[in-house]
Amino acid sequence: MAGKGGPGRKRGKPNKVTAEKVQRALEGGPLPAESLLSLGRAAFSMCTKFQPREIETADGKKAIGDERKFMEWMKIAGQMFALAAPYYNYRLSAVKIEDRRVDLTRLNDAELAQFEELYARAALTRSDQGGAGSTHH
Repeated sequence: MAGKGGPGRKRGKPNKVTAEKVQRALEGGPLPAESLLSLGRAAFSMCTKFQPREIETADGKKAIGDERKFMEWMKIAGQMFALAAPYYNYRLSAVKIEDRRVDLTRLNDAELAQFEELYARAALTRSDQGGAGSTHH
């Protein structure tokens, strides 16, 4: 009966082996997600070095940069960021979206008035911070 006050581990607490693995991973340097972001940032900084552009010189405009190297580094940066993304962002495929349309013509006048009142109370305004609307009881 773990998690209910009985014998066993409390719910959400890692077992000894898992806790040891996490500790070893944290002591061993950056975790994979951090490494991927770091590599992506490094590759992106190389992009700025090779980015094709024009600069003003005493003789006029001069093209600098190397488009081939720029594209190579962009590809590497994109790959690193794509590999890191699942660690930081939810995948849309994991989110279930339901299309639930509403036919307000099915409501009578009293129901429609009640709906409008509830909607007005629940609607967030621009001044609401962090999604917290005002509560009326």
